[in-house]
Amino acid sequence: MQRIAYKIGFSFFLIALYLILTRVSHFISPHGFIDGVSLLWLPAFVRLFGSLVMGLWFIPVLFVMSLISYLEDNSIQGALLLALLVSLIVPCAIEIARRAVGIREDLAGMTGRQLLYVSIVCAAASSLAYSGAHFTQSDEWQFYKALTSAFIGNFLGQWCVIYTIKAFFYAESAVRSRL
Repeated sequence: MQRIAYKIGFSFFLIALYLILTRVSHFISPHGFIDGVSLLWLPAFVRLFGSLVMGLWFIPVLFVMSLISYLEDNSIQGALLLALLVSLIVPCAIEIARRAVGIREDLAGMTGRQLLYVSIVCAAASSLAYSGAHFTQSDEWQFYKALTSAFIGNFLGQWCVIYTIKAFFYAESAVRSRL
């Protein structure tokens, strides 16, 4: 019972974090780069983090957070298609990559190189799902340009948040050492 309560609470935390990072990304780049695709998509970190921590249990959580986010700029059908593709493809791709590079389920002993490999897979899967869904809905969608900029935005967004967290931990340890 306690484990289920933890997963539910953690899911709400991830949804809130995703939506906050979506707002920050829209603030940084309000109109996107190509066809509304941002070159710094901070919520991509939540896809990576949630998939690594929750595994395939993250699929329904990612669907809900993606649907809420995509409803702002898309029709209901477009948002459903985007959310469905992203929520199915990304966690499955990350799970395959996690196993391929030897990351344990509890993430103990994960190296920076393993995280880099999995983050590349996450960015690639996210950009393929996003660009593929838009391509099926629009004749004017510039698939390869959007795919490239979505990959760059997802990858940079993940690592921007990762290094921000690392900076906070470094600052916290520096303050503690002086006390």
